[in-house]
Amino acid sequence: LDWREAREAAISLIDRGIASRRGRYFYPTPDILANIITRRTLQTCDRSQFLELLSKLSEDTQNSFADRIRQIGVSDDAKSLASDLMEEGFFFHSISDLNHSRVSNSLRLLTGAFPELAANKLESVILGAEEDELAKLKDGRRQVVWALEELVWWEDSFAKAARSLLRLAVFENEDYGNNATGVWQNMFQIMLGGSTTPFPKRLSLLKNALADADARVRSIAVGGLNSALKTQQIVGSIMPPTDTGRLPPEDWHPSTYREWAELIKELLPLLESAVKDQNYSVRAIALSVLKDRASDMINIGLAEEWISLVEGL
Repeated sequence: LDWREAREAAISLIDRGIASRRGRYFYPTPDILANIITRRTLQTCDRSQFLELLSKLSEDTQNSFADRIRQIGVSDDAKSLASDLMEEGFFFHSISDLNHSRVSNSLRLLTGAFPELAANKLESVILGAEEDELAKLKDGRRQVVWALEELVWWEDSFAKAARSLLRLAVFENEDYGNNATGVWQNMFQIMLGGSTTPFPKRLSLLKNALADADARVRSIAVGGLNSALKTQQIVGSIMPPTDTGRLPPEDWHPSTYREWAELIKELLPLLESAVKDQNYSVRAIALSVLKDRASDMINIGLAEEWISLVEGL
């Protein structure tokens, strides 16, 4: 493209209010127009040439592109492109690739729009990584956890995101409240759990973790059990993506107070088993949960069941 022609075309777009200058670059002014232009570009541009161009863009420009794709995620063309990016490993092949900000930032932006694609890729990479590789995931870890947090909201991607979060939690290296451990444990709150996945389905994953051979996993799982037993002062910490071209449904919750109480009752034998765990650390955490959740049990009308549990220890 001749530079003079390109410059004249850009000036024409500015004069018509379609584009604006920001530093060295020109940007479409309204977001709706930008989304339309992006869709048309994806429809008409050769895919191999497009990927080659994308690979040559700066990190900031790649992130801006990923953000735009996130906003038009419902488009078939955008989904096809995201599939190519994920499956062909354009963004990452291994866990070490996620330590690069370009990769982790773009991944997080695309995840909310394409949860199933991202969940498959992340689970494959995270569960297939060696222990030392997971421990070394630091620079890109925040973005990866945020991406998995968005995946937890959708039922179709919940289980894969949960397994990935638990694997990261075992090799935790962040002290934020919403680190991998915190997100994994909080998603088991019966109320404000941050997922459209019904609690009985989430509970099956919690049961598996509580029965895991690795005491580290069981310790984390007892924290998830603690979240599930809460019936008061509950705060939702997992939020759905709201800028991906579709409105997220509400997270799941019991339809009645009685249903909530019945779900809580199902958790008590799990806590009893945890208190008797062969590992001292797991037992200590479980005993702390037993003490801390006493008022929650009274609040939900399960005082007798709680006393019976304590007397049976």
